Amino acid sequence: MISVFSDRIEILSRGSLPPAQTMEGFYLGESVPVNEKLSEIFLQLHISEKSGGGVPKITEIYGKEAFAKVFDTSCDELLNGGCEDRI
Repeated sequence: MISVFSDRIEILSRGSLPPAQTMEGFYLGESVPVNEKLSEIFLQLHISEKSGGGVPKITEIYGKEAFAKVFDTSCDELLNGGCEDRI
């Protein structure tokens, strides 16, 4: 979903982790974009980084529990794009 405001554009993706991403890598901050082309465009426009620092900052302050609703560990299909109703 894309929302356009007078001062910003918000892109919401409720997808799963990319196939090349692991839960361990996610929490370590490994950057594995789902959409490589969109990631490159954002980098060129200087509106994004590819440092992977966001998740470690969030977990440092709030813990892994901050992602509890996103990563329902009872659903084995999360890494394969399933469990849409749980995301």
